[in-house]
Amino acid sequence: MDVDIVIIGAGPAGCAAAIVAVQSGLSALIIAGKNTRHDSANLTIQPSESIHPGVLSLLELLQAGPAIAAASVGVYEGVQTGETLAPLGSSADGDPWLGNHIHRHRFDKALLDAALLQGAGILQPEMVSDLLLQDDCVVGIKTMSGNQITCKYVIDASGYMRFGGKKLQFEEAFDSLPLTAWTGVTENIPPDHFLYSNRFTRFIPNPGGWTWLAPESGGRCTWTMLSAKGKQSVEPPGELTAFTNQGKIKAANCRWRIFRPVCKEGIILCGDAAAIVDPAAGQGILNALLSGMTASKTVVSCISDPDQEPIYLAEYDNWFFQYYQDRVQKLKTHYADLGIAVF
Repeated sequence: MDVDIVIIGAGPAGCAAAIVAVQSGLSALIIAGKNTRHDSANLTIQPSESIHPGVLSLLELLQAGPAIAAASVGVYEGVQTGETLAPLGSSADGDPWLGNHIHRHRFDKALLDAALLQGAGILQPEMVSDLLLQDDCVVGIKTMSGNQITCKYVIDASGYMRFGGKKLQFEEAFDSLPLTAWTGVTENIPPDHFLYSNRFTRFIPNPGGWTWLAPESGGRCTWTMLSAKGKQSVEPPGELTAFTNQGKIKAANCRWRIFRPVCKEGIILCGDAAAIVDPAAGQGILNALLSGMTASKTVVSCISDPDQEPIYLAEYDNWFFQYYQDRVQKLKTHYADLGIAVF
């Protein structure tokens, strides 16, 4: 099999990259590790993710605007830290901007449907086992089932798997202590609980990390707690212990880190496959969409003007690094103001 671009991962970064590729006239094949379009998974309760209103403008460019409505399980106006309210913003008419707490599987499915509708291809369930190299340039992939697919470029949007950077043994730069985030869903919360006194999520800092409470419709609340690795018991936060925890508590390695570089001839890393910052940045999906779109635009430029390929790759690497550093510096300043010491 031969295509212009192979995309590892069917999350927001991978789908955004695929859509930009096909909109630019290139063939794109998404490799998805599981059947993300399976409808039964839409019915399960899972931790929501909070997205910024700015996501909508990117989704409209991708012709995937309905993804938010398909996945929303609640809205919020801003973040409350102690008694301080930080609204997301407002329109010229004074109406508050609203973010959404979204059911991630439904959101990913809607994005993937948009990518396939616009002409992207997909292999699922399928896993990438190796990269094909020729003269130190990535020229394709191998899959677990034995497929060998050649391409002009690979875009690695594998998220926390971070396939490409590990396989190519890129160096990692770290900017925090080892951190773990635990996430769960609590339900059967009564409507008079303090969480529903306004439409704000709660950010509760402590010296070793923080707790995030995102109230949803139907008496549910997604909670996330972050702390230095090994220093936190895996239990719901105290504010929710009187209620029922639904399903398993999930853990994720959230140490701030970035691969150096994030691209080379034949491959570009984007989203969490390239760099990870903990969820307090509050813009995980926004960053995934933006970096996936930018990676794909870079690939389009490299393919259409191969003589300038080193320049395009250097520009992407510099852009991504500076974008990551900007998020790191803002988080460091925010954490220092709140007395959180994780770096």
